[in-house]
Amino acid sequence: MTPPQDLPFFSNAGITKIIEAQFSGNGIKEQRALIDRVKKNRALVADFRNLVRAYCTAAVGGEGDEDLAEALEALLAATPSYRMPFRELYRRYQDLPRPLGKLVPRNAAIWLRALLSLPQVLGYRGLLVCFDETETILQHGSNLRRQIHLAHIRTFIDHLAAGAFRGCAVYYAVAEDFEEIAKSLGALTQRIERFRVPELQEDRNPRAVSVYLDELTVPAPHDHLFFETLAQRILDIGRDAGLSRSTPDQLMEEFALENENAQETIYEGGVRQFVKTAAGKIIRHL
Repeated sequence: MTPPQDLPFFSNAGITKIIEAQFSGNGIKEQRALIDRVKKNRALVADFRNLVRAYCTAAVGGEGDEDLAEALEALLAATPSYRMPFRELYRRYQDLPRPLGKLVPRNAAIWLRALLSLPQVLGYRGLLVCFDETETILQHGSNLRRQIHLAHIRTFIDHLAAGAFRGCAVYYAVAEDFEEIAKSLGALTQRIERFRVPELQEDRNPRAVSVYLDELTVPAPHDHLFFETLAQRILDIGRDAGLSRSTPDQLMEEFALENENAQETIYEGGVRQFVKTAAGKIIRHL
């Protein structure tokens, strides 16, 4: 998690930085309203919710001491080296909300749901979670490990469908052979299976549980406008990096030839190759 603000203080990522970024720009009245919103929200499991409330008050709000702030931050970040027992925290700081919790294997699932729902509770628009090429774990692990991993994905999908992850979208980027691997767990295959929608005039369905990357682009990669638009956006990045005013026109002529080659290629990865080639040409002119 990384706060959306472009400020040096918030350069570090993590759940505590998400909380700090939302609280620091508000006055006392707004901060108290935000703490009250966290307190009343039932999408967050109780021990996690209390931990967030305590951190807001003690660390961000400045009502606690430095030791308490460090302890709460360690619990929220699941710092492995932190060892202070809760009874000691309760003895030192009797105003702490109870129960407080920490991440352990038995509560990992419910804490994950609370963690991914927290940004919206704090007032952010939501959270996007991306997993890249998770199928590598499935290809090299044991059969038991593969089945456990597939079962976790199936459970993840079920909780998303039931609304357990509020204000959160999750994307898995996988290779095509993932569909074959998933067939070893019938319940998962049923959940990622594609259905034809009669109302759609073509097979593209960006709202499906399982989609191809080409379905998420408008225009689609087989349309010549796709590569023209892509080239223009890459040039925009080049301008920001320092391209001279005359260079983009010259590069667009070179990109036109790459555009034709990309559309005519019969090999996979044409878009990636186009981006690499275009970026390389821009770098040589900087």
